[in-house]
Amino acid sequence: MEAERSAALGDLEDNDLASGTLALVDRIRPHLGTILLGVLVVFAGLAAWTLIQSQGRARLAAGWDECLAALAEGDPGRLETVVARYGGTPAAQWAEIVLADTALADGNRLILTDRIQGKGRLEEAVGRYTAVNAQRPGPLAAERAILGLAQARESLGELGEARLGYEARVAEYPARPFRWLAEER
Repeated sequence: MEAERSAALGDLEDNDLASGTLALVDRIRPHLGTILLGVLVVFAGLAAWTLIQSQGRARLAAGWDECLAALAEGDPGRLETVVARYGGTPAAQWAEIVLADTALADGNRLILTDRIQGKGRLEEAVGRYTAVNAQRPGPLAAERAILGLAQARESLGELGEARLGYEARVAEYPARPFRWLAEER
């Protein structure tokens, strides 16, 4: 048995691959702690990144859940909460658009009976649509906010600004639904 073992070790000594591997192991051995620490840091970074990503997805889902519940209840206060709590997310942007649409509709209705209050609601709509556009939302939300902003400006009598908004809507989203509405205005 000892003879076989000596022969096997002799074969290993003649094997260039084994010799190279042993030399590499001897060179790496003093740095093994640093290498293991580096690998551990990489794995910890990947774990943290995965955790952050999953928390982001959970935050998006929670935002949509709250936004849809607020829409189902018709609760503007709850929509305000979505905007405040989930700012910058698509759910918050759509909650802001719904609030702006409501202000626009209220303003258009009130402008005939209470000019001051109607103008205030229209100006609120302008502010809300502008806030959504400043966040650089996705195409559908941006398209809706641009169109709403143009409509609010038109209702306020700011026809030059309204025209620019309608033209921007047509130029930026030429193949999207409701293009005809912006072109007609």
